[in-house]
Amino acid sequence: MKVIDCAVQIETPESAILNFHLAGAGTRAAAYALDVLIRVLFFVILQFIMGFIGVLPGFEDFSAGMFIFAWFIIDWGYSCLFEGLWRGQTPGKRALGLRVIKEGGYSIGFFDALTRNLLRAADNPAMITMGIGFLVMLSSKKMQRIGDMVAGTIVIREKHTGLKNTFRPPEELIPLESQELSSSYRPGDRVMGLLDRFFKRWGAQGNPRQQEIALQLAIPLAKKMGYLGSLKPIEEDPTEFLLRVYKTFSNPEEHESQDRNRRSRKRSFKRRGAA
Repeated sequence: MKVIDCAVQIETPESAILNFHLAGAGTRAAAYALDVLIRVLFFVILQFIMGFIGVLPGFEDFSAGMFIFAWFIIDWGYSCLFEGLWRGQTPGKRALGLRVIKEGGYSIGFFDALTRNLLRAADNPAMITMGIGFLVMLSSKKMQRIGDMVAGTIVIREKHTGLKNTFRPPEELIPLESQELSSSYRPGDRVMGLLDRFFKRWGAQGNPRQQEIALQLAIPLAKKMGYLGSLKPIEEDPTEFLLRVYKTFSNPEEHESQDRNRRSRKRSFKRRGAA
């Protein structure tokens, strides 16, 4: 990983170079303030509900105990839950275009979200330790607070390209067939997350700069998957190959069904030809 001012360059295991802009302390503080406001709203609603339950006969102690438990869940589980489900974003981060990712450039999981947020008490800006947390972040080249350092995460500013949240490859694109691959390796969540961000940022047009970046990923990926076709077409249009990979493995159940249908049609055609 190479850090240049507020930009960071990450080389993935597939030899692709990804460029990100680190989120500054001010932007992160603003996102955190928005999340605090949302949690306060949750608390107000919760207090109203618990107050209503508390006036019921026999529920006085139950209401107080449930409020304390729910307060703990909201206060500590809010960031963990949202960052785990929204791939590194809370409502505050999403509103300001921020995202938490791993230092390797791929999406965080629930364990990463849990780790970085359990350590928030050490550098929570709302606590007396805010000076320590702020100084740690400013002294870090990657703008990491203590939780980020332990979890191996960074916070980036996403570029808004106007694309839809979910990238959809062209309908006419043919997915990869199982006969084209000799290796048992299949792209996991890490690679698929990388491809998803790649196409959200660049689209499916294949401009020269995109092709240059795609080539660094497509050839190693084709070899790792045991692609049986010629590598020359991939070298000429690596974006198309990555699109086929993405379309194939972003919905593996649908692809397997289509693959079976294609093989069935081929066998039927051969039987008719033999007859």
